[in-house]
Amino acid sequence: MLCRKVVPAGFRVTGHKPILTKEQRAEILRRLGEGEKQVALGKEFNVTRAAISLLKQRTADPARFANKYEWKKRLTDGEIATFKHTLDTTLPKDHDLDVLGPAPSRLWTMERGYALANKLFRKEPAVRIMKDCMGDHLTRRPDSYLTPPEPPPPRDLRRLPPELAADKDFVKYYLSPIALQIEQREYELALEHYHQLHAKFLQQQASQATATLRPPELDDDAWADPSPPPLPGTGPSDPSPPPAPGHRLGKHAKSKGSPFTKAKRTKKKH
Repeated sequence: MLCRKVVPAGFRVTGHKPILTKEQRAEILRRLGEGEKQVALGKEFNVTRAAISLLKQRTADPARFANKYEWKKRLTDGEIATFKHTLDTTLPKDHDLDVLGPAPSRLWTMERGYALANKLFRKEPAVRIMKDCMGDHLTRRPDSYLTPPEPPPPRDLRRLPPELAADKDFVKYYLSPIALQIEQREYELALEHYHQLHAKFLQQQASQATATLRPPELDDDAWADPSPPPLPGTGPSDPSPPPAPGHRLGKHAKSKGSPFTKAKRTKKKH
């Protein structure tokens, strides 16, 4: 945590007043222009030399110290409702966002969700808000392997990252026929893999359906009463009554004490 003496004007700890006033900042900048030392000015205004240096740099290059997260603002309740309604009723291709990421054009991803929020509200919501709004769309991913892959889309430079789009050699290769052939071959392999997974899925469904059928060796009465057979000595045809709770049986019937009494420990003779 920064010390209060190190924080110059405009840089404050939450809940504290700025250390230097507007007049003091102007006086420090004027005397710095005249050639005075930062250490002497820091001692005079009761701040550190680092605070004076930071004030000088901030005045000389304000864009360097601009708030990078200034446009990241919290969405209001109305904007959240609009955002959810847009996700539920439209597709990424309706907003020209299907070019972002390798996912199919019909699926919403986090990258496309952030781009949609930036396009609608010029804001970047928090991760928690994005997960709450896109929870229903992100849970559809595990079943995406049951859908066939899409054919390769036409070449579009917007699909490339900025650093690759600026590379002329890569752009030349990206638009070449050999790159299109490679992408077509990858699509054929993905389609073959989909057919294998789909056949395996159908086989699993068939095996589960046959497992739920009742065995043919059981008749209707046995299937209607799946309870286990009675234990020996407890059936209706057995003349001996069932033992009472806590009653000792066999060689333990003549033992003394309660049936729940622990057995006495005998000392071993050495």
